[in-house]
Amino acid sequence: MARKGDVSTKVLSYICSSSKGCSLIGNLNILRPFWNTLCCKVNQEDELPWPAPEEDREEDIIGAMAPLTVFTSTFQGTQLLFSEEGLRDVLLKPLFSDDEMLEETHSIALHLLSSATSVLDSVAFLQASFKYQENLLSQQQHMQSSDGTAVIVDENSILRNHILVKSYMLGGSGERWVPPMVIEEFTSVSMPPLFIQYPLPREYTPEKPIKAMHKKQNDVWRFLTDTRHGLHDIGWLNHCRKAVRTVLMSGEDIKTWLVMDIVERAVRSILTSAEELLPGSPFVPPALGGTVTTSSSGGSSPSGLGLGQDMSSTLISQMISDPDDKLTTLSGTQLVAVELILRYGSDLQVLTGSGLVKENLINLLKFTQSTILLSTAEKCDWFTMVLFLVFGGNPDRCQSVLLNMSGLLIGGIMWPSFADSLMASHELLPGEVTLAGIIHNVQLVMSIELPILFMSIQKSATCLWSVVGEWVRCIFLGVLTWNEICHYLLLVLLQGPDYAVYFVVALLRHIQSVINKHAGSPKALIVLQTVSINGWRAGDHLNFMEVLSRRHRRTVLPALLTPF
Repeated sequence: MARKGDVSTKVLSYICSSSKGCSLIGNLNILRPFWNTLCCKVNQEDELPWPAPEEDREEDIIGAMAPLTVFTSTFQGTQLLFSEEGLRDVLLKPLFSDDEMLEETHSIALHLLSSATSVLDSVAFLQASFKYQENLLSQQQHMQSSDGTAVIVDENSILRNHILVKSYMLGGSGERWVPPMVIEEFTSVSMPPLFIQYPLPREYTPEKPIKAMHKKQNDVWRFLTDTRHGLHDIGWLNHCRKAVRTVLMSGEDIKTWLVMDIVERAVRSILTSAEELLPGSPFVPPALGGTVTTSSSGGSSPSGLGLGQDMSSTLISQMISDPDDKLTTLSGTQLVAVELILRYGSDLQVLTGSGLVKENLINLLKFTQSTILLSTAEKCDWFTMVLFLVFGGNPDRCQSVLLNMSGLLIGGIMWPSFADSLMASHELLPGEVTLAGIIHNVQLVMSIELPILFMSIQKSATCLWSVVGEWVRCIFLGVLTWNEICHYLLLVLLQGPDYAVYFVVALLRHIQSVINKHAGSPKALIVLQTVSINGWRAGDHLNFMEVLSRRHRRTVLPALLTPF
């Protein structure tokens, strides 16, 4: 069992793309045979009459690792791999034991951990469960030179350093410097020093440009200023689209303080259109000049709102009259994610207000979990945390937007945790259906528009689409810069849910040289997980996205909205 050819890693990838599939794999007990096969390759126990050449041996080890890296490419796969039913017992000893640090199985375990920590949900889960950062820092301390002035550089200390940096600091290209994961790419000239404790040495954080003292007055700023007290309806939304497009096409970024106002007003505007509401939504579009209300019939409110009340006033009265009764306790995984996102927000300097920022974010997550999501999810709610940064740490404005989005179709596409909660009785979580729908339509569009790139991705022995799916679920945190994350939110919110598909297609086209170069390579998965996406600006690809929209919207948009 588990010999080469028995189980296709690509088939395994598709099965592991859902929690249900991972449960099935766990019941089959095939993980231990995969590990045993890998150990045989490491120890050269293939009964050959002579040792295999080093190049062939390395290729055999990478091939034997492939089924296990399939699991580490998704959160649910990592959860299974590090469970009692999985390989927790056989992985933790070589990974964390000081006695195993010079063994080759330690290197194998580090590579699996490196792959797993390319997924943000797995970063938080593994840190909460096993405190791997503290363990790796301890190992780096053991690797100090005799005079204690530096960490000795070898293959494993370089890989540990890579994991410690990328799992501690979020950011896209230019916002953080992620060191190489292999010693061949290490140069003493360009490499910051290896370290033995957090926070990171300042060499790992690029210098930030000095912010302008005044706020630049572009088309978006002028539009928002001119319409601040006007009617925010579908007509307003159309004009907002034009202003945002003009600024993005000009090469400018739309700053966070403008994104905040756009998101708030755009969500209110979308609520005025009946066709944009979720089926069964209790929200009733207002008459001209009116306010959004909730209906006394036609479905239960996902947010427990009173009938016919204004959204923002309801929110305030809820939080004042019943601040604690519904609030749940956040899991250790979610608390690790909170620390990670607040560290990023502090680094970006987008958080304002008092020292209660952490408490406000925790209470916001408790509120959404108990009042909107109505479930305790294993995965982190990255969308809510991103919005918290967009709103500068203001929990009231953020809560109001989230409540409004819980009544909209666009909320089911942009907010993965909300999609997860909509139909929890389904065997496949709707979040997985929604995410699968986005990736399926990315494949469909690429097969028509970019066939060579599509075939390069398909050629991989593992499913590279799972990596792309994790990018979307985590709102591109750790993949794109903050400005580009904001641009993604604006494009999907203003242009429509199908722009989530066109954005991903354009992004993959932007890095197609890397994908084509490693097409069919056993290293393709880790390359895509760790690729640094340089030079990406959504505005530069907006014309391409608009072309895709004209050609494919009639097919893509209905397909995305089918689960709802």
